[in-house]
Amino acid sequence: MSRRALILNGASGSLLLLVTLIISFVMSPFLVKQLGNANYGFWELILGLVGYLGILDLGVGPAVVRFVALSSGSGDQVALMKIINAGLASFLLAGVVGGLVVGCTAIHPAWIFGGVPLQLTEARYAIFLGALVLLLSFSRATLSASLMGLQLHRLVNLTRCVSAIAGAFVVRFVLPWAQPHALIALAIVVVGSSLIEIVVFGALLRRHVQSLVLNPFRTKFYDVKQLLGFGVKSAGIMASGSLMRQGVLFVLAHNLGTSAVTFYALSARLIDYSQQLSGAIGFSLPAYFATALGKAGMEGARDAWVSTTRVIQAIQSWILTCAVWLGVAFLSIWMGSEYGRQGAPVFYLLCCGLLLQILGCNGNRMLVSLNKHGYAAFLAVMFAVVCISVSIIACRQFGLAGAASGAALYMGGMALIEFYLVCRALDVNLASHALGSVAQNVPPIAIGSLVFFVIELISPVTSYADIFLHGIIGSVAFMLVAIFTVLSSAERSAVATGIREWIYRTRNIPRD
Repeated sequence: MSRRALILNGASGSLLLLVTLIISFVMSPFLVKQLGNANYGFWELILGLVGYLGILDLGVGPAVVRFVALSSGSGDQVALMKIINAGLASFLLAGVVGGLVVGCTAIHPAWIFGGVPLQLTEARYAIFLGALVLLLSFSRATLSASLMGLQLHRLVNLTRCVSAIAGAFVVRFVLPWAQPHALIALAIVVVGSSLIEIVVFGALLRRHVQSLVLNPFRTKFYDVKQLLGFGVKSAGIMASGSLMRQGVLFVLAHNLGTSAVTFYALSARLIDYSQQLSGAIGFSLPAYFATALGKAGMEGARDAWVSTTRVIQAIQSWILTCAVWLGVAFLSIWMGSEYGRQGAPVFYLLCCGLLLQILGCNGNRMLVSLNKHGYAAFLAVMFAVVCISVSIIACRQFGLAGAASGAALYMGGMALIEFYLVCRALDVNLASHALGSVAQNVPPIAIGSLVFFVIELISPVTSYADIFLHGIIGSVAFMLVAIFTVLSSAERSAVATGIREWIYRTRNIPRD
């Protein structure tokens, strides 16, 4: 892949994340207003069940990307066709099974969703449409994974950007007109968007794969087994994360009602976006680690992990500091003061999980690169069961905060587990690395927090402009300290030289 294509792929991923954030920012208040807290929470539960059953993927998606890339690189069109059809067969089977499971919940929705805030017939229609969304999402996943294997991430991401923007406009127009059946209208729009993406991805794949023939019914078991053999380890980690994220929603629905799901989901969404931001920055690191391992063995992998982890930790520390001081204020302005008040305990508990994730960042990426993530996947599943049990018990005693405590425990606990496993795999001294991480990140967090505290006393946040201004001032304070605690003297000199060269070029200042 050319350097230009690599840059375009990375830029398109950042664009997709930005578009997703903007659409969520604009549409979430609108959806809550149109649907109401109870119906919005019910829709979140349907999507939560759909997302949870995504574990039926069994890691086939990443496997399709890998094997399509290998076949394309070697020019083996026969193998390429086999992999695409094997992926399609696996995903269609998973989609049918998952769709039937979701559809069966319509028999008695209250058993699964803890209550039905709308008429039973309408609730069943919404559930059936959710089942169709799951089936279509699996079908779409094969095509998008195949395109990514062909290094066409930019086409996938741009298609999703256009689809998301168009879907938001349609929802904005249709929902007020469709009252009192706005939930059904929303589900139909989501189904339509999925169908359009399938058609577009299929057309793109046909254009870039010569003589493409999609026939999953002639797939051999060996081809499917090859995909599952690679993907099943990653599936365990994905399954545990999904169990925790979606499981908490159902705990809340059964104990506090579907309205509570809305208050939790909106607070948790801010944490998800924080994780996605740091995740987007480290998206290409597994390939980088694998390359370092291939060139210089375990020593090269260790050096690559230590150097990149230092930078990623600083970025995550900055994100966490801004989130802690601005997150609840943003939620109150964005959705209303009631959501800020109800969601604050949830948000701060999940921030505790984010704090521990700073220590364990990059752990899972390196374990995957070393192909030593199997034990981590096993522990993740076991730990998720423990944490969801904590959420169930604590929710009955402490409400929203109790449910969030289990999610925070999972976030922090898995970060520590992965940190321990990667240090052991790379033969890194655990205590030394942990103390070094604390020494590098605590000072900028402390100074940045002090600045946020002072400016909040001087000028409390009351608008988005205040959030932006506070964020800029606090971020500058954080970064000025981080320059001295995170970067070495040689790296600081290199940064200073780069800035000086940029000034010379932009202002045409002659060099001495």
